[in-house]
Amino acid sequence: MHFIEIINEGGCVKTVADNIEKIRCYLDKSWVLGTLRMSYVCIWENNEIRSIGKEAVPDQIFKYLNDCFSSDSEIETGHKEIIVDAETARVFDIYFISINNSTCLVTVFDLTEVLKAERLCEERETQIYRDVIRAVTQGKLLLARHNEIGQYLDERAFHSGMEISRPHDVSKVRHLVRKALEGLSMSKQRKDRMVLCVSEAATNVIKHVGEGEVRIYIGNNNIRTVISDEGPGIDVSRLPQLTLMKGFSTKISLGYGFNIMLDFLDHLIMSTSKGTTLVMEMNCSADDEKGYQECQNSEGEGFARVQVG
Repeated sequence: MHFIEIINEGGCVKTVADNIEKIRCYLDKSWVLGTLRMSYVCIWENNEIRSIGKEAVPDQIFKYLNDCFSSDSEIETGHKEIIVDAETARVFDIYFISINNSTCLVTVFDLTEVLKAERLCEERETQIYRDVIRAVTQGKLLLARHNEIGQYLDERAFHSGMEISRPHDVSKVRHLVRKALEGLSMSKQRKDRMVLCVSEAATNVIKHVGEGEVRIYIGNNNIRTVISDEGPGIDVSRLPQLTLMKGFSTKISLGYGFNIMLDFLDHLIMSTSKGTTLVMEMNCSADDEKGYQECQNSEGEGFARVQVG
């Protein structure tokens, strides 16, 4: 058996045989190769399609291929299509390999299990980020899934709200928050900080997404301001930089103001899977230095007792 020789930059000669066991081990553990299988192979020849693989091409895919070859547009080699079976919700990746003017080879890969495995991998990765960020921020920042946000919003405690879409709406939001803060037992400094945090969040929504919504809730011992948008959200992998690196900025939804929110708020809940939703909470304590600790120990409402994940 002959092995291809590989000469590295240092001039040393290595053969594939040196690492063949490592390669085999890696391939055996690959979840992609474990789930990806070529499902069907067929050939279009002389205006007819016929299966040449072990399994016959299903009727739905057969009909789709017939429509493709019946159209006037020419199918180039290397062309690919992704289709979804409406009945089974299975996803297929179809490759067209042109052999000549009258013959085309078609391979069909079933991606359904690959996509499932990928989603599980993403969920595990997201959970790791949730746990790490919660630990690093000592519970101050919690990542929530889109369907978990509702547990923080008691509609009976709803105070006021408005939609935002233009730059001058930011001043209206500041006025709305100040009106909500009137009469609450918070120092002027803490009230100003809440207004600033909401202002930063609203500004970033208008600047980077275009429009969103602001809603204010007043609980037994806190005020929560919720800002949501339907933008692209934030890549979860960026969150460690956002939470740990001062001055780190992203052009998606939040930006530099995120660090201000972490510094000034008592708790911040964020969901970024379907757009971005921020739930900003500040304890109604007049003591600035003890406010955060009192919020954790309070008998009233507070995020400290809500378990996420």
